[in-house]
Amino acid sequence: MKNKLFLTFAAVISIVGLYLRFTQINQIDSLYPDVAINGLEALYSPIQPFYFRFGEHNEGLYAVLLKGFFAVFGSGVWQVYGLSALIGSATVALFIWIIAKLKDKTTGIIAGILLATSPWHIALSRSGFHAILVPFILGLIYLLLQSYWSNKTALKAAVIGILLGLGFYTYAAYRAIAIFMPFILIAWWLLGEQRTSTRIKHLSILTLTGLITLMPMILMFITFPEPLTSRVSE
Repeated sequence: MKNKLFLTFAAVISIVGLYLRFTQINQIDSLYPDVAINGLEALYSPIQPFYFRFGEHNEGLYAVLLKGFFAVFGSGVWQVYGLSALIGSATVALFIWIIAKLKDKTTGIIAGILLATSPWHIALSRSGFHAILVPFILGLIYLLLQSYWSNKTALKAAVIGILLGLGFYTYAAYRAIAIFMPFILIAWWLLGEQRTSTRIKHLSILTLTGLITLMPMILMFITFPEPLTSRVSE
Protein backbone atom coordinates (compact mmCIF):
# COMPACT_ATOMS: atom_id res chain seq x y z
CA MET A 1 0.00 0.00 0.00
CA LYS A 2 1.38 3.41 -0.97
CA ASN A 3 2.17 5.81 1.83
CA LYS A 4 -0.34 8.48 0.74
CA LEU A 5 -3.18 5.93 0.54
CA PHE A 6 -2.21 4.52 3.93
CA LEU A 7 -2.25 7.97 5.54
CA THR A 8 -5.66 8.70 3.98
CA PHE A 9 -7.18 5.46 5.27
CA ALA A 10 -5.54 5.94 8.67
CA ALA A 11 -6.96 9.47 8.94
CA VAL A 12 -10.47 8.35 7.95
CA ILE A 13 -10.43 5.44 10.41
CA SER A 14 -9.14 7.71 13.19
CA ILE A 15 -11.94 10.22 12.49
CA VAL A 16 -14.53 7.43 12.53
CA GLY A 17 -13.08 6.17 15.82
CA LEU A 18 -13.25 9.72 17.22
CA TYR A 19 -16.88 10.09 16.12
CA LEU A 20 -17.98 6.76 17.62
CA ARG A 21 -16.39 7.65 20.95
CA PHE A 22 -17.68 11.22 21.16
CA THR A 23 -21.11 11.04 19.53
CA GLN A 24 -23.83 12.27 21.93
CA ILE A 25 -21.40 12.13 24.83
CA ASN A 26 -22.65 15.52 26.01
CA GLN A 27 -26.12 13.99 26.48
CA ILE A 28 -24.93 11.66 29.24
CA ASP A 29 -26.21 13.23 32.45
CA SER A 30 -24.95 10.94 35.20
CA LEU A 31 -21.77 9.32 36.45
CA TYR A 32 -20.97 5.95 37.97
CA PRO A 33 -19.74 6.40 41.57
CA ASP A 34 -16.08 5.52 40.92
CA VAL A 35 -16.05 7.68 37.77
CA ALA A 36 -17.62 10.56 39.71
CA ILE A 37 -14.82 10.25 42.26
CA ASN A 38 -12.28 10.86 39.48
CA GLY A 39 -14.05 14.14 38.77
CA LEU A 40 -14.18 15.13 42.45
CA GLU A 41 -10.50 14.37 42.91
CA ALA A 42 -9.66 16.47 39.84
CA LEU A 43 -11.74 19.36 41.16
CA TYR A 44 -10.90 19.40 44.85
CA SER A 45 -7.65 17.53 45.47
CA PRO A 46 -4.13 18.84 44.79
CA ILE A 47 -1.92 17.14 42.24
CA GLN A 48 -0.60 13.94 43.80
CA PRO A 49 0.53 10.47 42.66
CA PHE A 50 -2.34 8.58 44.28
CA TYR A 51 -5.83 9.69 45.25
CA PHE A 52 -7.86 8.42 48.20
CA ARG A 53 -9.68 11.48 49.60
CA PHE A 54 -13.17 10.36 48.57
CA GLY A 55 -13.02 6.71 49.61
CA GLU A 56 -11.58 5.15 46.45
CA HIS A 57 -7.90 4.37 45.93
CA ASN A 58 -6.97 5.43 42.40
CA GLU A 59 -3.72 6.04 40.55
CA GLY A 60 -3.17 9.72 39.89
CA LEU A 61 -2.44 10.24 36.19
CA TYR A 62 -6.06 10.27 34.99
CA ALA A 63 -7.10 12.78 37.67
CA VAL A 64 -4.16 15.03 36.78
CA LEU A 65 -5.05 14.89 33.08
CA LEU A 66 -8.67 15.57 34.02
CA LYS A 67 -7.58 18.73 35.81
CA GLY A 68 -6.12 19.95 32.53
CA PHE A 69 -9.21 18.86 30.58
CA PHE A 70 -11.43 20.77 33.03
CA ALA A 71 -9.21 23.84 32.67
CA VAL A 72 -9.74 23.84 28.89
CA PHE A 73 -13.36 22.66 28.55
CA GLY A 74 -14.84 23.43 31.96
CA SER A 75 -15.98 20.92 34.57
CA GLY A 76 -19.04 18.75 34.14
CA VAL A 77 -20.33 15.28 33.41
CA TRP A 78 -19.45 15.08 29.72
CA GLN A 79 -15.93 16.33 30.37
CA VAL A 80 -15.23 13.33 32.64
CA TYR A 81 -16.30 11.01 29.82
CA GLY A 82 -14.69 13.22 27.19
CA LEU A 83 -11.16 12.69 28.47
CA SER A 84 -11.43 8.90 28.27
CA ALA A 85 -13.05 9.22 24.83
CA LEU A 86 -10.11 11.37 23.66
CA ILE A 87 -7.56 8.87 25.00
CA GLY A 88 -9.45 6.00 23.38
CA SER A 89 -9.53 7.86 20.06
CA ALA A 90 -5.80 8.52 20.25
CA THR A 91 -5.24 4.83 20.97
CA VAL A 92 -6.93 3.91 17.67
CA ALA A 93 -4.49 6.09 15.69
CA LEU A 94 -1.58 4.76 17.74
CA PHE A 95 -2.68 1.16 17.15
CA ILE A 96 -2.76 1.66 13.37
CA TRP A 97 0.79 3.01 13.47
CA ILE A 98 2.04 0.18 15.69
CA ILE A 99 0.58 -2.64 13.58
CA ALA A 100 1.75 -1.01 10.36
CA LYS A 101 5.30 -0.96 11.72
CA LEU A 102 5.04 -4.42 13.24
CA LYS A 103 3.51 -6.08 10.17
CA ASP A 104 2.59 -3.95 7.17
CA LYS A 105 0.38 -0.99 6.24
CA THR A 106 -2.56 -3.09 5.01
CA THR A 107 -2.64 -5.08 8.24
CA GLY A 108 -2.39 -1.81 10.17
CA ILE A 109 -5.47 -0.45 8.39
CA ILE A 110 -7.44 -3.67 9.03
CA ALA A 111 -6.41 -3.65 12.71
CA GLY A 112 -7.40 0.01 12.96
CA ILE A 113 -10.86 -0.69 11.55
CA LEU A 114 -11.36 -3.52 14.05
CA LEU A 115 -10.32 -1.39 17.03
CA ALA A 116 -12.14 1.76 15.89
CA THR A 117 -15.43 -0.16 15.64
CA SER A 118 -14.86 -2.54 18.57
CA PRO A 119 -17.91 -2.32 20.90
CA TRP A 120 -15.68 -3.19 23.86
CA HIS A 121 -13.17 -0.42 23.16
CA ILE A 122 -15.88 2.12 22.35
CA ALA A 123 -17.62 1.33 25.65
CA LEU A 124 -14.35 1.58 27.60
CA SER A 125 -13.47 4.85 25.86
CA ARG A 126 -16.85 6.32 26.80
CA SER A 127 -16.78 5.04 30.39
CA GLY A 128 -14.66 7.72 32.04
CA PHE A 129 -12.64 4.88 33.58
CA HIS A 130 -8.90 5.42 33.98
CA ALA A 131 -8.05 1.92 32.73
CA ILE A 132 -8.23 3.37 29.20
CA LEU A 133 -4.77 4.84 29.82
CA VAL A 134 -3.05 1.43 29.99
CA PRO A 135 -3.17 0.43 26.29
CA PHE A 136 -2.25 3.98 25.29
CA ILE A 137 0.83 4.10 27.52
CA LEU A 138 1.89 0.58 26.50
CA GLY A 139 1.55 1.57 22.85
CA LEU A 140 3.78 4.60 23.35
CA ILE A 141 6.36 2.45 25.15
CA TYR A 142 6.37 -0.05 22.28
CA LEU A 143 6.87 2.67 19.66
CA LEU A 144 9.71 4.22 21.63
CA LEU A 145 11.38 0.84 22.10
CA GLN A 146 11.07 0.15 18.38
CA SER A 147 12.49 3.57 17.58
CA TYR A 148 15.33 3.00 20.02
CA TRP A 149 16.39 -0.23 18.32
CA SER A 150 16.49 1.64 15.00
CA ASN A 151 18.50 4.56 16.34
CA LYS A 152 19.86 4.12 19.85
CA THR A 153 20.20 7.40 21.74
CA ALA A 154 20.38 8.35 25.40
CA LEU A 155 17.35 10.66 24.98
CA LYS A 156 15.15 7.79 23.79
CA ALA A 157 16.35 5.63 26.70
CA ALA A 158 15.38 8.45 29.08
CA VAL A 159 11.90 8.87 27.56
CA ILE A 160 11.28 5.10 27.70
CA GLY A 161 12.20 5.15 31.38
CA ILE A 162 9.81 8.03 32.03
CA LEU A 163 6.96 6.26 30.21
CA LEU A 164 7.61 3.00 32.06
CA GLY A 165 7.41 4.93 35.32
CA LEU A 166 4.29 6.87 34.28
CA GLY A 167 2.50 3.61 33.57
CA PHE A 168 2.37 2.91 37.31
CA TYR A 169 0.21 6.01 37.70
CA THR A 170 -2.46 4.68 35.28
CA TYR A 171 -4.20 1.59 36.66
CA ALA A 172 -3.39 -1.30 38.99
CA ALA A 173 -3.25 -3.87 36.17
CA TYR A 174 -0.25 -2.06 34.68
CA ARG A 175 1.84 -3.25 37.63
CA ALA A 176 1.93 -6.67 36.00
CA ILE A 177 4.58 -5.18 33.72
CA ALA A 178 6.91 -5.23 36.72
CA ILE A 179 6.95 -9.04 36.35
CA PHE A 180 8.29 -8.69 32.82
CA MET A 181 10.76 -5.89 33.50
CA PRO A 182 13.73 -8.23 34.14
CA PHE A 183 13.10 -9.89 30.76
CA ILE A 184 12.84 -6.48 29.04
CA LEU A 185 16.14 -5.39 30.57
CA ILE A 186 17.86 -8.68 29.69
CA ALA A 187 16.65 -8.36 26.08
CA TRP A 188 17.82 -4.72 26.09
CA TRP A 189 21.28 -5.93 27.08
CA LEU A 190 21.52 -8.96 24.80
CA LEU A 191 20.10 -7.32 21.67
CA GLY A 192 22.09 -4.13 22.03
CA GLU A 193 24.83 -3.75 19.43
CA GLN A 194 26.58 -0.82 21.07
CA ARG A 195 29.75 -1.02 23.03
CA THR A 196 29.34 -2.36 26.56
CA SER A 197 29.94 1.09 28.06
CA THR A 198 27.17 2.61 25.92
CA ARG A 199 24.73 -0.15 26.84
CA ILE A 200 25.47 0.37 30.52
CA LYS A 201 25.02 4.13 30.10
CA HIS A 202 21.65 3.83 28.32
CA LEU A 203 20.37 1.16 30.69
CA SER A 204 21.40 3.31 33.64
CA ILE A 205 19.60 6.32 32.14
CA LEU A 206 16.44 4.30 31.58
CA THR A 207 16.52 2.93 35.14
CA LEU A 208 17.28 6.32 36.69
CA THR A 209 14.54 8.22 34.82
CA GLY A 210 12.07 5.45 35.62
CA LEU A 211 12.91 5.60 39.34
CA ILE A 212 12.77 9.41 39.37
CA THR A 213 9.33 9.26 37.74
CA LEU A 214 8.20 6.71 40.33
CA MET A 215 9.70 8.58 43.29
CA PRO A 216 6.58 10.63 44.20
CA MET A 217 4.53 7.43 44.44
CA ILE A 218 7.26 5.61 46.37
CA LEU A 219 7.58 8.46 48.88
CA MET A 220 3.82 8.74 49.25
CA PHE A 221 3.43 5.04 49.99
CA ILE A 222 6.27 5.16 52.52
CA THR A 223 4.40 7.94 54.30
CA PHE A 224 0.87 6.60 53.73
CA PRO A 225 1.05 2.81 53.10
CA GLU A 226 -2.69 2.21 53.60
CA PRO A 227 -3.80 3.24 50.07
CA LEU A 228 -1.25 0.86 48.52
CA THR A 229 -2.26 -2.12 50.64
CA SER A 230 -5.95 -1.41 49.96
CA ARG A 231 -5.35 -1.14 46.20
CA VAL A 232 -3.34 -4.38 46.13
CA SER A 233 -6.07 -6.20 48.09
CA GLU A 234 -8.63 -5.09 45.48
